[in-house]
Amino acid sequence: KGGVFAGIGVILLLYTVILLFSDIENSFNRIWGVKKGRSIQRRAVDYFALILLLPIFAVLNYSLTALIQASTGPFDKFSYILDPVVTQVLNFLPFLVMIITLTLLYRFMPNTKVKWASALIGGIIGGIAIQLFQMIYLNGQLWIAKYNAIYGAFAAIPLLLLWVQMSWFIVLIGAELSYSAQNVRKFSFDRETKNISRRFRDFFTLMIASVIVKRFAEGETPLTADQISMKCKIPIKLTNDIIDELHKLQVILPTPTPDDDRVMAYQPALDINLLTVNDLIEQIDKEGSEDFLINVEGDFARHWNALMDTRMSVYESSTDVMLKDL
Repeated sequence: KGGVFAGIGVILLLYTVILLFSDIENSFNRIWGVKKGRSIQRRAVDYFALILLLPIFAVLNYSLTALIQASTGPFDKFSYILDPVVTQVLNFLPFLVMIITLTLLYRFMPNTKVKWASALIGGIIGGIAIQLFQMIYLNGQLWIAKYNAIYGAFAAIPLLLLWVQMSWFIVLIGAELSYSAQNVRKFSFDRETKNISRRFRDFFTLMIASVIVKRFAEGETPLTADQISMKCKIPIKLTNDIIDELHKLQVILPTPTPDDDRVMAYQPALDINLLTVNDLIEQIDKEGSEDFLINVEGDFARHWNALMDTRMSVYESSTDVMLKDL
């Protein structure tokens, strides 16, 4: 019976850890604007590696911090022997462990390609911040334990919850910094992107769809979102939004790049000889729900017919223009 309960406990623990990693990945993916998570096979490999490595880094970091912070630590006994430089290096070790841990987390957890330099920036700032807060937390625990043995034990629980909450908050800030460092240009024209006119969004959509179709027609390598943004001179944030819209319309399909299967390039999902400007504009207009209570053939029939007549005039005027010919 003991073995059965132990097995159930291990299974529940692994299930909890996998859910935790999945939530962390989803949070990082939202920061990076990634719509799709890892495949099941990729998650199994990556999460198994994290299950093996992260506890080692966590125990090492916490142990080093506790030893250095404790007044009876080994460094106090031999501080007169150790060279001051060596002492400073030993004091810096917990910071180094935390920086390495967060850098690896920011580099590999998002389901997209993160540059080492960008991950390191977030890892350094986040690692130092979280380590300083951990030192404050440990000092607070030691002080409360000495102050009152009874109430100090009760105070340990809210302090632990506060430490967990603040640590997660710092981790997310570090992820935001990594994203910002790698995508500084995404913040250009941010206000204009949010307030873009309908016709200019349609214009950019037409440009992006045409570039993807023409490269496919010419037998060239499909472009990634960053490459499309650079080629069309469209802000990358708006480029990603339009690409996501074209994907939902089933006009384009993502395909993994040879260098990194987490980075997607894009190619047509339909016969390029049938893709016209008319078809694209019509699909954009019809995207979304039209299931509302209003009866378009009732009191507002004139409004609906006027709109449809205008739309049809646009469709008919662009019927023969192929995307590949633009």
